Amino acid sequence: MQLSYFFKRFQKVLSLSLVILLLFVASGFGQWAPQVMAATATWTTGDGKLGTNAINNVAYGNSMWMMLGGLGDYSTSSDGITFTKSPSALGCQGLAATYTDKWVVVCDAGKILTSATGASGSWAPTPSGVLARLLSIAFKENGSNDIYVAVGETGGTIIKSADGISWQNVSVAAAAGFYGVAYGEGKFIAVGESTGSTPVIYTSVDGQVWEIVPDPKPKQVLNSVAYGDGKFVAVGLSGYIYESEDGVTWNERVSNVSKDLWAVNYGAGKFYAAGANETIISSQSGITWETENTPAVGGKTLNGVAVIDGRGLAVGSTGMVKTAVAVTPSPPVSSNATLSNLQITPGSLAYHAATADYTVEVPYGTTTVTVTPTLQDTTAKMTVNGATRSSGQATPVTLDADGSTEITIQVTAQDNVTKKTYTITVNEASPPLIKLDNLAINSPGGLTYQPNTTTYNVTVPHGTHTVKVTPTLPAVAGTIVTVNGTATSGAAVDIALDADRTTEITIQVTAPGHTSNQYKIIVTEEELIKLIDLDIAPGTLNFDPDTMNYTVSVPAGTTSVELTPTVPVIAGANVTANGNARVGGKITVALDSGGSTDIVVDVTAPGYTANQYTIHVTALPLIKLDNLAIDAPGGLTFDQDTKGYAVTVP
Repeated sequence: MQLSYFFKRFQKVLSLSLVILLLFVASGFGQWAPQVMAATATWTTGDGKLGTNAINNVAYGNSMWMMLGGLGDYSTSSDGITFTKSPSALGCQGLAATYTDKWVVVCDAGKILTSATGASGSWAPTPSGVLARLLSIAFKENGSNDIYVAVGETGGTIIKSADGISWQNVSVAAAAGFYGVAYGEGKFIAVGESTGSTPVIYTSVDGQVWEIVPDPKPKQVLNSVAYGDGKFVAVGLSGYIYESEDGVTWNERVSNVSKDLWAVNYGAGKFYAAGANETIISSQSGITWETENTPAVGGKTLNGVAVIDGRGLAVGSTGMVKTAVAVTPSPPVSSNATLSNLQITPGSLAYHAATADYTVEVPYGTTTVTVTPTLQDTTAKMTVNGATRSSGQATPVTLDADGSTEITIQVTAQDNVTKKTYTITVNEASPPLIKLDNLAINSPGGLTYQPNTTTYNVTVPHGTHTVKVTPTLPAVAGTIVTVNGTATSGAAVDIALDADRTTEITIQVTAPGHTSNQYKIIVTEEELIKLIDLDIAPGTLNFDPDTMNYTVSVPAGTTSVELTPTVPVIAGANVTANGNARVGGKITVALDSGGSTDIVVDVTAPGYTANQYTIHVTALPLIKLDNLAIDAPGGLTFDQDTKGYAVTVP
């Protein structure tokens, strides 16, 4: 007799399970084992018409039940009660099946069969490209982009197909094998073992690229996985159950059984798991589990389970069939007190389910807002500021006069216990800022006015004592403008500058219904550029940087003078004398022929007020004799302007 495909894997864990069981009993822990809840259905022994050979799995599709036998045989039923064995076998040991627009059965040795009806003799083999025992198959229905995925117990085997006939090998090298696969939440989930014999879970959105689910990893090997009601449930050895809402974050759940679980499926509003010793357990949530069929000492192993249209079937070793009328649970009383959306107009609110408190600003002058909360679960009740409202109902709320209003949305779940409070604090924006139409400062100085610029820096020449500030008022009734405290209706205001060369001028603007505004003009008087020293040759000049005018005498007949100015170390500083530039640090200036010359020395530097020194150069008069005579013998004729004479003596 051919053994069930679970036998080899069962051998791997049998010894360990026996040791754990002996320790459990010997330690006396059994007395604290959790009490089993009453079964929700009565499971009785049925007949799959496959004799005493193992039944590997059971499936439903196209209004027909199908049991897959361990000898490649199979049987079918229209009601899940009376089965008929097919006259001809499949030609391979069927291990799992699914029905879409046709039956697809995966088998040992990588074999795959398809049939439109599942009738005897209608099966057609199709190559898979792999040799592993294919233990599970899942299907994603997506119109013209359907995807089948089958997994195998060796070689990290995963294969995919768009039609169930042409298959592509997309196996995972890091995995030893996979034992179950399911589709839900937009992704495939495959459970199995790594090459290091550790339990693993892999996920894929397209069946092509597979990624391992990160820690925490399951603590037991997972034998099967199913999807239903927005959740994944995987089962494994020693009653281990792993549950997830997204296939990424998983949680261990208490099964209340210690038997190995080999199969899990979803139907009639519940998850059903089956395994060793004829164990069948169920859960509506995937979290809290109860016993459906009390484990039997020495009982047979259940390899597959399915619940469709109120009929439950579990199949296993030596032809074991368990059947029941599945009890569809009443929908649980909801504890959902969460909003799915929350909007307010005017204003902007970015709703997030995990956020309960919001702050919204509305324009100045807003007196009413409209709040629209929407429930995730319409069985919940809701109030807005104490008034009962239905989901999605727009509710007007009058704002408080002080500019800040708190709106409270209270949600009470169907269970009348779970409550959640959302608050929206609505703040009215400040009144609009009053702005000048223009702001000018008369020369010396100047500024380029921008309405949103409130601080200006203006530089005026050295020695400036006053400036005129002219604000242009906006066309807003009741606008008042002051310049350093002096009110003006737009006329220029004279401002005396401070002696310390820096003066701050404040322009204050107010208007009814507006936020007051303030402009500042910081006036800085430039520093006067001064020479450090100034020499003249010929002549003498006692230079003082703060003395601007000098008088210098030069000998009669001097036609030019040479100035030597010492300029402060300031970038860009320059000096000229009567327009003449320095050459080698000196400036030569030609003197006027009339005996008197004014030399103007101009000093400039960026960021400084230009300075000017004046030197009045006077040529000294030449002293002359009134007469000059030479005694006889000899003689000369004297001329004051003649300096040389020739005299002849005997």
